Amino acid sequence: MVYAFGPVATVVLTSAHTAFTNPQDPWDTPVGHAVWLPLEPEQLNLEGTDLLSFAATDGTILFARTGTDSEQIGAQFHTVYQRHGITQLPH
Repeated sequence: MVYAFGPVATVVLTSAHTAFTNPQDPWDTPVGHAVWLPLEPEQLNLEGTDLLSFAATDGTILFARTGTDSEQIGAQFHTVYQRHGITQLPH
């Protein structure tokens, strides 16, 4: 339906994304610590990080576990980017 209608913008949420964006604990990691990557989840090497991922349209949403401090989040995202040769984030 979205493809046929061709709107300027569309928001599509999965139950996993909804759970992530509506944390039960006010100290949970904020939504801003998530990024879409143009890789399938099985292509990502998250070894040695606390990052989580779930499949999204033509890629993967990569996000930090709740309770992870911002310095750890930055270091873990940087590790994953280096492993996969990501030098720019799609936007």
